[in-house]
Amino acid sequence: MNRLLLVMIVCALGLSITSCHSRYGTPGTPGGFVVSGTVTGLTTNGLVLTDNGTNSVAVSANAPSFEFSERLESGGSYDVAIGTQPTGLTCSVTQGSGSNVQENVSDVSVSCAPETFVISGTIKGLTASGLTLQDNGRDDLTVAANSNSFEFSSPVAYGGDYDVTISAQPSGLTCTVSRAAGTDVTATVNDVTIACNATTYDVGGLISGLTTSGLTLENNAGDAIAVPANATSFQFTDPVSAGGAYDVTVATQPAGLVCSVGYGTGSDLQANVSTVQVTCASSTFTIGGVISGLTSNGLVLQNSGGDNLLVPAASSSFQFVTPVAYGGSYNVTVLSQPAGLTCAVTNGSSSNGTQNVVDVSVSCITNMVYIVVSSSGANGIVSPSTAQTVNPGGSVTFTATPDAGFAVDQWIVDGSEVQSGGSVYTLTNVSANATVAATFAQTTLSLSISSLALSVMDAGLNASLTGTPRQIIVTNNGSIPATNVAVNSGTPLPNGTTMTTTCVVTLAPSSSCSITITPGTQATSDCQFGSAATPSAVSVSADDATTVQSNVSVLSFGCIYQGGYVYSIDDTTPTTSGVGGAVAAPADASAGIQWYNGTYVTTNASSLSDGASNTQLIVAVQGGGSYAASLCATSAVSGYSDWYLPAENELSLVYANVASNAIGNFASGDYWSSTEYNANPLLQAWAEDFSAGGAQVYGTKSLVLGVRCVRRMN
Repeated sequence: MNRLLLVMIVCALGLSITSCHSRYGTPGTPGGFVVSGTVTGLTTNGLVLTDNGTNSVAVSANAPSFEFSERLESGGSYDVAIGTQPTGLTCSVTQGSGSNVQENVSDVSVSCAPETFVISGTIKGLTASGLTLQDNGRDDLTVAANSNSFEFSSPVAYGGDYDVTISAQPSGLTCTVSRAAGTDVTATVNDVTIACNATTYDVGGLISGLTTSGLTLENNAGDAIAVPANATSFQFTDPVSAGGAYDVTVATQPAGLVCSVGYGTGSDLQANVSTVQVTCASSTFTIGGVISGLTSNGLVLQNSGGDNLLVPAASSSFQFVTPVAYGGSYNVTVLSQPAGLTCAVTNGSSSNGTQNVVDVSVSCITNMVYIVVSSSGANGIVSPSTAQTVNPGGSVTFTATPDAGFAVDQWIVDGSEVQSGGSVYTLTNVSANATVAATFAQTTLSLSISSLALSVMDAGLNASLTGTPRQIIVTNNGSIPATNVAVNSGTPLPNGTTMTTTCVVTLAPSSSCSITITPGTQATSDCQFGSAATPSAVSVSADDATTVQSNVSVLSFGCIYQGGYVYSIDDTTPTTSGVGGAVAAPADASAGIQWYNGTYVTTNASSLSDGASNTQLIVAVQGGGSYAASLCATSAVSGYSDWYLPAENELSLVYANVASNAIGNFASGDYWSSTEYNANPLLQAWAEDFSAGGAQVYGTKSLVLGVRCVRRMN
């Protein structure tokens, strides 16, 4: 039997067995599940991958795949990330995370691409147009007048070279490039400088010991001049612009000699230069020294402004490749600092050297850095989520992304609020370790009314149908602004009915705006012919709030609304509420029943317009039994229990506005009202003859007449 199946059966029976553990994975991977994937573009060493921040694997150059040694338990999760980038490449992970793992993971993908660096710099004095720059003899860049910086469009690959030159001078000016060239690029280059001026200065100097031919000198990595044997001085052909820099180097050594340059560099030129010293000799001496504290890569030393030396991490000594001519000078400086360190040179210069130099000292110390971590509350995330290393006085930017329906509430640094809202926060002038957190909140929108009834504007039909505009008030009851507030009608409003709003994009906490509905002449769903009104849903939404809505109905006589046929509309109610009015039940409560319970008594139900009060009086006096008012008082129709027997004038409106239009299935005969006949209240009450055009009649309370109950809208 399959061993895994056997284990599952034993575990299900509750038997004791060591193998009853969730770490069992798929067959072939005892102890758990494998996390692996593919690798593309990895042409160098140095890549280290991590899983869940602890499990790591080093991936060699040209490896097509990887696999972590530690296994995942059943139901576990994985999160593959770049621990260390390989030299000269940038790698990224896709499909790197998952949870509730139930099988081997093999679809993680790591792709690597060459790292490239931008070549750029600064410009001063460019008051005219016409300047064109080149990098490595191509990538032409035309620079506009008054520009103070430049950047080539084509970056340089990791380990590549750059050589910035001027292919066209601007009109009336001479521009000079300094720090123009470099090799083995490992970082962005932004220190190339160009100075332009109408005034120029010559650069030259003295030469000693040049007994053979072949010496070639360059200034600023260009303007090469061949110096003949026995020459005692030199001057470059191309002058340098005022304010520019110069850097004299040996491009080609003469036969049998080694020449070195002293006093060969300078900046912000304001006069002719004649102090450069070129010393040539058949014997040379080397320049070197000791290094302490070099714990990272990136240190580049330079001798006399031209001989660059890349020093690897953990080195304790160094020596420049190019020797210096006997009697020449040297000047050791730091051209590029190593990562996270600051290095300084002591005892690094001298003139008239006559022996190998071994006592130049380079000391490196760790830069002070601070750790800034991010944190997020529920309902959103903050990125970057990993700890950020920041130099003293530096800055770091975080971005908060709320979940759907939420917004950023506060930015908090070390427990104190520093910013209200906003998706981005930048911590500046960092002077200590810090924690930056974002909180997220959801605001609450409320509407003043959930169902709004309006009257059609049809005073020609009835003076009470005035079509008064009515408002829905929207209030932000939350603690944060409601953003991207939008008002919509999901179901179209009736033709002629319009909707306007004062609600703008943002609604501040505790603030309100309004939606105004102005009815036209058409009722909702054309319900005036005896059908139910299907309301229009007016909704209010926001990015950080739950959508709320109000059901809007435009009513006319004959519409079915709140359990019955609308026969009365009161359009004088406050405009922030719905219309008043009343409805008649959808069917007769009785085809024939007496007004009283069998005993003649005056009930004082004398109101012609308030059937609800009349009904209460009648029931209070008559008590139990089966009679007209009691039927309505105890009726529960269409989910409503506040029915009553209409007063005489109310019954007249039922006939005029509903029954006379053949709506409501009314019988052709008499219907009781709740109003006692004023001339003989003991024995008689008012009724309405629906067969005679709604004529008001009265009769003895013992008569058997129809009953149609009514109720008031709310």
